[in-house]
Amino acid sequence: MTLVLNEDTLIFGEVRSPGTLRNISHNPNIEVNHFDILARKAERIQHIVKIDIFSAKLIKSPAYDIGSEEDELIARWKSHYAAL
Repeated sequence: MTLVLNEDTLIFGEVRSPGTLRNISHNPNIEVNHFDILARKAERIQHIVKIDIFSAKLIKSPAYDIGSEEDELIARWKSHYAAL
């Protein structure tokens, strides 16, 4: 689980990743990807733990390439998940 505290700080919870703190202590470079399953968009945040975020960009699903709109995708995927 990752949370944006402010524009300079990410917080992560070490849930089901027992090696995360050990790995970060050996290599402070991390990348966090957040995917919104309803809007079909993602964010990729590359970060050096001991410094600041150096790259964050919006990543969109290919559904946007064929003209889908965010509100349409959200409605479609809410309906899909409600039907499961």
